[in-house]
Amino acid sequence: MLFGERLRIILSIILLGLLLSLLVDLPIWLVTLPAWGSELTLQVSTPWVMGSVLLLVTIAGIEALASTHPLAGRRGVGEHSTLWGLPSLVVLLATFILRFLSPSPLALAGAALFTAVLLGYILWAQYHTLDPQDPYFNLSRQSLQGIVYVFAFLVFAVLYGLKVRSLLSATGIGLFSLLLATELLREWSPTRAWGYGLLIGLAQGELTWGLNYWGIGALPGGLILFLAFYLLTGLVREWLRGRLIPRVVLEYALFTLVSLFLILNAFPLSW
Repeated sequence: MLFGERLRIILSIILLGLLLSLLVDLPIWLVTLPAWGSELTLQVSTPWVMGSVLLLVTIAGIEALASTHPLAGRRGVGEHSTLWGLPSLVVLLATFILRFLSPSPLALAGAALFTAVLLGYILWAQYHTLDPQDPYFNLSRQSLQGIVYVFAFLVFAVLYGLKVRSLLSATGIGLFSLLLATELLREWSPTRAWGYGLLIGLAQGELTWGLNYWGIGALPGGLILFLAFYLLTGLVREWLRGRLIPRVVLEYALFTLVSLFLILNAFPLSW
């Protein structure tokens, strides 16, 4: 089966799953966990269950699509795992967002269709980045990077703006940072991409934990977290390319300091 046929089938299944998740209403399970001297209660509801199922479907679909590539036979087990992060994040977020949208059928159908189009483009672009000689390689790589940065800011701002416990917000932002970072580090081996992505995720989680003690809103908090993500992923990529020379470090440092100065002066902050 050709790539285009598999892509249409996978998108149809995911779109059907998203719409089905709006009709299913599973009972809510409360899970209570001990957390540093207090109790943490988690609600396992329909979006979590359906999102997990669609997550597995998305990963299976990605593997099926990647296997159609001419270079697929040269890749070992786990070589496509770095493709999972961005599409999985899109599907997981869509599962939750659709539950909170207006009950209008037109709004829900439009949001689901937008998700399918965005996911379809991401999968198409990822396919064309598997071969550096592909004529669409540069366009696909640059557009994927742009989508990653947009998602990074939106996710960071929303999660930080929820003002939930640090254990949840720091863990969530760290996990999403890991998934997004692997997309930016895909040109290297999966071991390096996931390894450095994990370090970036841990750093983002620690930063979130510290920011939660600072009286700032969702927008400046999201901007600071995005700035840190951009800095960390940029430095790691330059390091892996062997181009982390003093001039590059100075450029990143100046950009970070200027951006941080503008953020701190543009929004009211309090300790």
